[in-house]
Amino acid sequence: MTLYRAMLAHQRKASFVMKFTSLFLLLMNIKQALLAQEKTYPLAIQEHLLFVSTLDGSLYGVNSVNGEQRWSIKGNPVLNNPTDVRSRTFLPDPTDGSLYMYSTTHNGLKKMPFTIPQLVSLSPCRGNEEGILYTGYKKDSWFTLDTEHGIKHDFDVFGDKVDVCPQSTQHSLFIGKTEYTIAMHSSLDKSTRWNATFTEYSSTHTKTIDEYDFRHFSSSSTGSLLTYAADARTLRWQIDFKSPVVALYSLEVDGLHKLPFLILSNESLDYVRRGLTSISDLESSGFVEHLSPTLYVGESKHGLYALPSMVDANRTAIAPRHLPEIAGPAVQDELPNVIQVNQKENVLPDSRKPRDVSLKINPKDILLFGNHHRPENTQVPLISDYKKDSDTKVAVEPGDLNETDISDVLESHTPSRLLLSAEGALILSFTLVAVTVGCVVVYIVTKRSSEHSVKVLIEKELSDKGKKSFGTSITGSPNFSDHSWHELDMEVPEGHSRVGKIIFNTKDVLGHGCEGTFVYRGKYDGRDVAVKRILPECFSLAEREVQLLRESDQHPNVIRYFCTETDRQFRYIALELCLGSLTDFIEKRVVCQTPALQLLEQAMSGLAHLHSLGIVHRDVKPHNVLLSLPDNSGQIKALISDFGLCKKLAAGKHSFSKASGVTGTEGWIAPEMLNSELRTTTSVDVFSAGCLIYYVVSGGKHAFGDKLRRQANILNAEYKLESISSPEHICCLHLISWMLAHDSHERPSMAEVLAHPYFWSEEKQLRFFSDVSDRIEKEPEGSYVVRGLEDRSDSVLKGDWKDHISIELYNDLKRFRSYRGSSLRDLLRAMRNKKHHYRELPEEVTKSLGQIPDEFVRYFTSRFPKLLLHSYLTMACVRKEPLFSKYYS
Repeated sequence: MTLYRAMLAHQRKASFVMKFTSLFLLLMNIKQALLAQEKTYPLAIQEHLLFVSTLDGSLYGVNSVNGEQRWSIKGNPVLNNPTDVRSRTFLPDPTDGSLYMYSTTHNGLKKMPFTIPQLVSLSPCRGNEEGILYTGYKKDSWFTLDTEHGIKHDFDVFGDKVDVCPQSTQHSLFIGKTEYTIAMHSSLDKSTRWNATFTEYSSTHTKTIDEYDFRHFSSSSTGSLLTYAADARTLRWQIDFKSPVVALYSLEVDGLHKLPFLILSNESLDYVRRGLTSISDLESSGFVEHLSPTLYVGESKHGLYALPSMVDANRTAIAPRHLPEIAGPAVQDELPNVIQVNQKENVLPDSRKPRDVSLKINPKDILLFGNHHRPENTQVPLISDYKKDSDTKVAVEPGDLNETDISDVLESHTPSRLLLSAEGALILSFTLVAVTVGCVVVYIVTKRSSEHSVKVLIEKELSDKGKKSFGTSITGSPNFSDHSWHELDMEVPEGHSRVGKIIFNTKDVLGHGCEGTFVYRGKYDGRDVAVKRILPECFSLAEREVQLLRESDQHPNVIRYFCTETDRQFRYIALELCLGSLTDFIEKRVVCQTPALQLLEQAMSGLAHLHSLGIVHRDVKPHNVLLSLPDNSGQIKALISDFGLCKKLAAGKHSFSKASGVTGTEGWIAPEMLNSELRTTTSVDVFSAGCLIYYVVSGGKHAFGDKLRRQANILNAEYKLESISSPEHICCLHLISWMLAHDSHERPSMAEVLAHPYFWSEEKQLRFFSDVSDRIEKEPEGSYVVRGLEDRSDSVLKGDWKDHISIELYNDLKRFRSYRGSSLRDLLRAMRNKKHHYRELPEEVTKSLGQIPDEFVRYFTSRFPKLLLHSYLTMACVRKEPLFSKYYS
């Protein structure tokens, strides 16, 4: 029996080697056939060639300058899926394979947390509800395209033979294509619930709008495509491809580059076509700013589809979220398959009578075609049947994975898709074969020795450490490749989880944010930290947040970053552990002895540091200003946190575009983020910081009122600061009003905010008063500085300032010289003189004035609350003088 098993193993190895040998010989034959051609040519790049891919599978070559169609190629449809409507059906997005679920029992449309390519990468997998099993596969293929004449040749290197040997010419281009097929089966009745095929072409780069010289607008339901030049005055060209456009590509030296384009409804596209003459008019008209994101649900002869599209709600109807009752089952059987909504008054009682909305009706189920509100995300738990490094099945939620993470986890299962010339494709093929054969040989030779070595190491660690945890991943399987043995020695307390160097307790939740973000208490390298867990759809934001934290966290008022770790589902960021936020401080959930004014100054200092690095926070609010743990001296600091929405300004730029959309928290967003301004600056943070200061000083109130009307009041510049209208808040009122200016250009910079006298200590105030007095001591009465200081000083001095001081100080002032009670210069002179001769004053006078500097300054500013602000604003005329430059930004 042992001999029989050995013979079988030998036969399997021999068969394996034979397969690789056959493949190698096949590639050698292909190489010889290609070399037999008369000549090889480098790829000739045709300028202005635009590749247009449509839903029906056609590929068009178009001159991007004049719209001339050079050639077209028919192919298989991009999407192929059922057209019947059931109680639950799925609508794929033909641009990227995203999935939307339509359910008549679950409130209509929901966005699935995975795409068709992601499902295929995870399959075989199963859902936790209704016994649904997912199976899928993908097929990679190459074809050559003569870009001059539009001639296509299939190139199947893994088939039994090559039907047509592609000829290498200067116009030949190798294009990769991937076809994803997914099916959902019921384990209860063995039926196929839903299946689909999605096809996409390979591209080496995706251009941003700033990298491209044209602006393309397409229709969500027809094949119309409009093209503008970014710097031109007129519409360049328009073509109707008879099928919706799903992708645009340009031909570059390194292959196809995917191009940006905006999908609009028919009505909105007509408005662009008929009402505008240039792209600059489009931007200046504010049309793009008033577009609403929707999901267009439509039907082609190959299946249902869903396209994210932008609409002008004033010109395009948006389907209601809930359909009214239409008819009973008996009546439904007699209805036609598709009915125009505007022909049925009882279907959609909307006075606008939308033209592009229709119904797909089955005896029991209804699907409304047209523009729907952008659906919310939903979570569908799956269990993947992949077995990697372990026989233990891994619980995976596809909503916690994006394409990048799937490619990391399944790297050995996901071959790269490249776009190459004919010669480059051959080189790649031979390289892959050589590497594969080499890996197989190394694997066979080292497998036994590797297993033995690992086994010895495990036994040694178990014997030395007893029950200590070593390298247990989230699935419970040893993971020896991710971390060093020193790290694997770390003991994980009961009830905790570890990912890399981070240990955390999922039951100890410190807080949570939007998009499913949670913050846990944890440890990093023996230090107490806050562990921020982020979902896959936010990974790009997390990477940007980490990058900006690394760049800025050297400042004492910016939260400190430690490390990032990733498992198969989430990304974890270890940050400085804090007591709470300013919200907790105001609502008395956190006890903090640090004065509120000091915390506000520290928060403004952190923002000023970000601005000095060209970073705009864009989400300043009390929840994002945290309070640190006490240091050795018991001091607590304010820390700027949550960099998820931050924007890094381009080098040399002082503003940024709003193309990425409105960011921030409603009620804290500056008005220019919501109006027609095309670019904004760091002043958006200044506005939010002004709201933040009022929130803290007023004890939790908002300058723009309650939550329901708050953002509307911001747009209308309607704010009230009545909660801090007392005299002692004069400087605070001025600063907040300055920061809340509706015109962003009238707001101060963060450096000017920090230089404002509201944040001055009593010592600095006293120095300022003394310097002002010294500066104007010898000035004539008619000088512009003295005139500015004395103008409108009646309200500052309250008539005669000598009537408002103590009798002890009044009697002492009369002993040496006379002071005019109506002169502000004389009041400043009296303050300076008493400060300089403080030790020579009688005891009753020093007792009345209090200690220098705090009590001394408050003696005067409490009696004359407007004195500091009036002097500060007046002396701004000499702010560039060396004596005063230190008081102004």
